[in-house]
Amino acid sequence: YMVGNQGSDTLMHNKFAIIDLKNTITGSYNWSIRAQQNHENITITTDGPDLARQYYQEFNRLKTRYLSPVNPQSAVDMGQLLTRFDVILGLIRLGDYAQARLQIDFFLGLSVPAEVTVIVEQFEQGQYAEAARIIGLFRTAHQQVVRYDDEVVFFLKLELKTLEQEVVALENQKTDCERMIDEFVRRYHIEFEDVLLEKARLKLRYDQLRGRIASGQTKTDYEEFREDLNQKPAFLRPALTADDEQQLKAQYRKAVMLCHPDKVPKEHEAIAQQYFTRLADAYQRNDTQTVAAILQQLETGIWLSGNSLADTLTEREQLHDAIANLRRRIDELKADIDGILANEHFDQIPPEDDWETFAETERQNLQNEIDLLTSKINYYESQQQ
Repeated sequence: YMVGNQGSDTLMHNKFAIIDLKNTITGSYNWSIRAQQNHENITITTDGPDLARQYYQEFNRLKTRYLSPVNPQSAVDMGQLLTRFDVILGLIRLGDYAQARLQIDFFLGLSVPAEVTVIVEQFEQGQYAEAARIIGLFRTAHQQVVRYDDEVVFFLKLELKTLEQEVVALENQKTDCERMIDEFVRRYHIEFEDVLLEKARLKLRYDQLRGRIASGQTKTDYEEFREDLNQKPAFLRPALTADDEQQLKAQYRKAVMLCHPDKVPKEHEAIAQQYFTRLADAYQRNDTQTVAAILQQLETGIWLSGNSLADTLTEREQLHDAIANLRRRIDELKADIDGILANEHFDQIPPEDDWETFAETERQNLQNEIDLLTSKINYYESQQQ
């Protein structure tokens, strides 16, 4: 669609794309050749239907504003529809799916919005948690009346919603990097424990010969390090198959999106922090059952309405403050990630398919160090005879 005529003063500043109603591309990047030379950003959110639906709502608003002055009303009374959805949500919470289904049947044959049709389909497939999530989004979109003539508020909400997604994405990236380092350290010290112990013992003997440490010391620094390492979560957690690892990560990320303390409404912040802490601990321990249980609680519990912080704020000043807070949090997370990437262990991590080559080279390097220490010890022991 073309908005405005050539030479007119009509200018659109909206820069976003929606793909399959679940992927969103937005940011300050102007999608122009000149923008490549500027310090502009672009954010791509994948598998984020909540955010995509809000941008889709804005796209339809723009079409209505510039192309379709008449906005036909739905054939069903919206007030009654929302009231019935309140009843359905209550029945889902109680686990009374049969009664909830009777309420759903009320929509059959009526002219209803597309989202309602999707909800009915989810019920027919037995996907009650997903149906509840979509109901929550629908209620949020239609109960919280947005004054579209105040476009600043609307775009502030969209910006805040996008930043919420970015915070969660960075949190996941930070967690993934930390897990990669933990897993590398665990695997490294299991793979090379024999030569590392031998090297440490020779180093202890060499330092004793040179008078650097007391001759009575028997435990090496590495042995003390290994005792401490064996108590860390990365060494205690059970190994998972590739499929189980993938499922655990998917459930964890879905749960984080629901309970991250930086994106939930203020009244839920304290309990969200509790959920988030429990979730992170369970994920660190590869506790698949606890992660799955927490996800189920979040999908059917206090966030059943689907609200986030961006859904609850309506004043410009509040939105500006919330955006500033999230931007600070994003800067902190980026700094944390930069620090993790600078970790000496991170540079050592080989691709999975190169582990055997890495292990062969590393074992040879350690053996060379052992041979060198052995020759030094032999030399100093011969000098003492």
